[in-house]
Amino acid sequence: MTIDWWTLGLQTVNVLILVYILGRFLFRPVAGIIDRRQRTAAAMLAEAEAARDKARAELADIASTRQGFKDERERIVQQAHSEAEADRRRLIADAQAELERAKTAAEAARQHDLAEAERAMTDKAGALALDIARRLLIAVPDGAVNLALVRDLPASYASLPEKRRELLRAAAVSSGLKVTTAEALDEQDRKTFEAALAQTFGSVASIDYSIDPGLVAGFEITGGDVVLRRNWRADLEHIRHDLGGSDGSPQTS
Repeated sequence: MTIDWWTLGLQTVNVLILVYILGRFLFRPVAGIIDRRQRTAAAMLAEAEAARDKARAELADIASTRQGFKDERERIVQQAHSEAEADRRRLIADAQAELERAKTAAEAARQHDLAEAERAMTDKAGALALDIARRLLIAVPDGAVNLALVRDLPASYASLPEKRRELLRAAAVSSGLKVTTAEALDEQDRKTFEAALAQTFGSVASIDYSIDPGLVAGFEITGGDVVLRRNWRADLEHIRHDLGGSDGSPQTS
């Protein structure tokens, strides 16, 4: 076997030319295309990664916003619940206060009604007592009650406070006394009364007589600003005062 070196050399040259041509016009353009496509793919991947990161960030923002909305909703609900509870307690407190005021007003009204009823009963009792006293006087001899009360004059005068006794005595001696009786006194009754006055005050400058049937029986002696009452009306008023009547007040002054 012999080797044709010219043929081998030409073939080698052909191979080298083919490799050059392939490298020049095929491998390099293809490699450039591949490189450009790789860079494009890398850029697209980078953009996709950036978009994915952005999407993740936006999703995180959305989640945070949703959580904020949820927290805000819970806060609003809690605040509304607290305000509703406060309103409920305030309404209950107001209702209880109003109820207490109503109870107090009702109790005051009840006490007022009781007092009015008691006052009316006392007034009726006083009027009835006066009527009974007047009827009893029908069966008493004329002047008997007055005579008994006149005899009690020194004791009634002695029951006054010392200052009032002094004022009444001074008025009796200086300006005189006003004597009011339930009925007119006859001559004998006047003498008896004046004797009792003289015994009580020593002397009386003058006596001015008047009549007030409302006294029922007895008398009133007025000297200056002092009044000495010894009559059935005054005694009944004393009783009404002791019983707690509205208009009852001590009648000896």
